[in-house]
Amino acid sequence: MSSLQSFFARHPVFTSDELAHFRGSRGSHNPGTLRVLLARHRARGRLLSVRRGVYSVVPLGMEPESAPVDPYLVASRLAPDAVLGYHTALWHRRARRRWLPSPNSHKRWTDESDPVSTSSGTLKPHSLEAST
Repeated sequence: MSSLQSFFARHPVFTSDELAHFRGSRGSHNPGTLRVLLARHRARGRLLSVRRGVYSVVPLGMEPESAPVDPYLVASRLAPDAVLGYHTALWHRRARRRWLPSPNSHKRWTDESDPVSTSSGTLKPHSLEAST
């Protein structure tokens, strides 16, 4: 796997500055080469330009039009000091966990696979519907 392909594999969403730093660490410091490289990969459908200077990698075998783009990774790359906070950060960190209401109006975290028993039935975390 080429070093650029390994960069794409490790960085599904990246900025042109991150790619420039990666290439610079390998001895390539020409900004013109970087622009040509990004344009070539966009033209081949390997990269999507999300915003000026922010790119999303199109997984191999997928068309750019149907490629998934992680909105949380994009948000984290929109500014150098961008951070995800509060519920968004919790969701991204624990995507398999759900915030569920309990029968006594308190809320608690539960694993996606754990059903929650209540007085009105069993809540399935994924659907939040009472089971019969």
